[in-house]
Amino acid sequence: MSDLLSIWKLTEDDVRQVVRTALTRGLDSARIADFVASVDWSHTIDRRPAIADLLGELEAWEHEYTEGDSSKREYIERLLTLLPEGERAAARERALSAA
Repeated sequence: MSDLLSIWKLTEDDVRQVVRTALTRGLDSARIADFVASVDWSHTIDRRPAIADLLGELEAWEHEYTEGDSSKREYIERLLTLLPEGERAAARERALSAA
């Protein structure tokens, strides 16, 4: 992602779509890393958007995985919590079968 994404315009659906894409065939951790890096946090000092905590959590999970502090399976399981419950089983199967 070359364009910055305003944190003020991001929604939980945007985050879920990135997770879905990243878990389509195994784990595309670069997709998550690129997304997190592309978020523009401008103008969040005085006001904090509702999505900020979710993005912070996603960034922390990504960092833990890339630093080797969590396994691929742990990272996938964390990412799955961001998807609706009805999607998790199929997404888990796709992600882990290719992992």
